[in-house]
Amino acid sequence: MNKKVLIILLLALLIFLLGFMISLLTQKRISLPEPESEVVQIPLPQNPEIGQYLQTKIENIDQDEKKELIAIYHDQGSEHKLFRVYLAIFKQKDNQWEEVLNHPLEGFTLYEEVESSLSFGRSLNQFLVADLTGDGIGDVLVKTRSTGSGMWFGIHIFGLNQAKELVKLASLGPAPHGEGGITQDKVWLLIPEYQPEDPNCCPSLWSKVWLKWNGTDFAEIKRIQDPEVENLKKTGFND
Repeated sequence: MNKKVLIILLLALLIFLLGFMISLLTQKRISLPEPESEVVQIPLPQNPEIGQYLQTKIENIDQDEKKELIAIYHDQGSEHKLFRVYLAIFKQKDNQWEEVLNHPLEGFTLYEEVESSLSFGRSLNQFLVADLTGDGIGDVLVKTRSTGSGMWFGIHIFGLNQAKELVKLASLGPAPHGEGGITQDKVWLLIPEYQPEDPNCCPSLWSKVWLKWNGTDFAEIKRIQDPEVENLKKTGFND
């Protein structure tokens, strides 16, 4: 067998193998199951009490197989153009959202004259979802801050109680000029410690407090103090 014939045979073999591989791949693609249908998005609930949604999130925060809708919204407003703000949680039922919890965020009001309620609300309150009670299910932590010179800061926490009902678990604060957040399974707060001669704008001492769920409440587990609030902002629980 000369060299030219050998090359032709090798080329024919390569073409055959290439065709066979393409055939296998095509068959494999055809045999794949059909992709699941896209989940139909349920529209946000609308009723005469809801003026505008400020923040929404879909998350499973109880122990069933369906996700809940978590929402912060403001109402239609009063005759003086003041708007109250609420946290609501809805569950899916018959392709609709059914409200299971509604809680006013105390001490928090939107003023239409300042700027649009949507952008103003987003800047002053927000919620996070994290497991703060150790049950493996996300809890909802809502931060609020009021307007005015005091800039009062507070935290509200919602989750499952012992009866597996969605309820408010705690309210922390409010504290003027305060701040707060989450460190792993702990909640922290920055609290001003005003001394008798301190002006409202400038406390001379600050505390950073960490709290942890003990089964019934968020109890203080650590507190440190410093006259410089920036030092406390950088200080972690294990520092």
